Amino acid sequence: MAGRSFTARGSEGQALDKHGAGQLIRQRREALGYTQEDVVAHTSIPVSTYVSELENGKVSVGRSKHFPSLAQFLQLSEADVRAINPAAVIEVRAAPRPAEQLERELSPNLARAAELYADRPRYAGFGTPRWLNYLNAFNFYDGQEPEPEGWAELFLTLKQSNVTPGDGE
Repeated sequence: MAGRSFTARGSEGQALDKHGAGQLIRQRREALGYTQEDVVAHTSIPVSTYVSELENGKVSVGRSKHFPSLAQFLQLSEADVRAINPAAVIEVRAAPRPAEQLERELSPNLARAAELYADRPRYAGFGTPRWLNYLNAFNFYDGQEPEPEGWAELFLTLKQSNVTPGDGE
């Protein structure tokens, strides 16, 4: 679905300081019932400690390269975006779809990798249907799927490269 873009500008150009912006983000996340791990799994943010740093004002939300994906995931209003960063240009899309389901049975090694790694903080998001569907669709040149460790490393490489499954839809 095509979204609309807007440039958020405050009436006086005043933005929240980084502590106020962090509080706004935390309140919005909690109001939606999301954990910091959910934020990591559904945004470009690589680790939950970064979410904590944003929420605690140690890192500026409005200056973060992850602000657009965070604003989208938390469904921030134009006023919220404006309050965090008056100069931000954010695409507003439709609300997220209902919880995703696996599209087909997982390959054996991918299923095993999900069992072994999904609960580890470094691999936050790995066990979500969105990532598993994305990885399960890979076709390998030699026809051999990776071992579980290979799947886990592929996930980390993609995530650290800011790949977000479903962005090409």
